[in-house]
Amino acid sequence: MITYSFTKTAPVADQEILDLYRSVDWSAYLQHPQNTLDALANSTVLWATVDDHLVGLIRGVTDGHTILYIQDLLVGPAYQKKHVGTTLMKKMLDHYQNVGQTVLITDP
Repeated sequence: MITYSFTKTAPVADQEILDLYRSVDWSAYLQHPQNTLDALANSTVLWATVDDHLVGLIRGVTDGHTILYIQDLLVGPAYQKKHVGTTLMKKMLDHYQNVGQTVLITDP
């Protein structure tokens, strides 16, 4: 069963987060891995886990009122085409339903 959670701290080890980026070939995020981890720590992140193993995430940057930038949406290859990405997006949008504008950034 997939568990979805908004948490300020990652529910998994840093290496597992970096492995997820690697698994979907987002190599730019791996050039400076600490920057990626720091960015996640300073963003709103919804994590998707199975048995405490990271299978996906969505990262939002927002002021909580007027704008939400959806910066990252990743789903590990084994969980793609299983509605994980769709669920992550819906839950993020529901969480920020009162924000005036949402922007999806699609360039990794």
